[in-house]
Amino acid sequence: TTPGAGDAGTDEAFVIYRPTGQILWALVDGAGEGSIELQIGGAVYDLLG
Repeated sequence: TTPGAGDAGTDEAFVIYRPTGQILWALVDGAGEGSIELQIGGAVYDLLG
């Protein structure tokens, strides 16, 4: 388990595959990060921007 996961005071984000409801990726307390980038093919997306 991840420390702080599920706590009311901890921000969380999830990428969920809708057809099955499966959680593919989870971010727990990324507030201290300056940027979080997701690359799909040749495109890069800043999730905090």
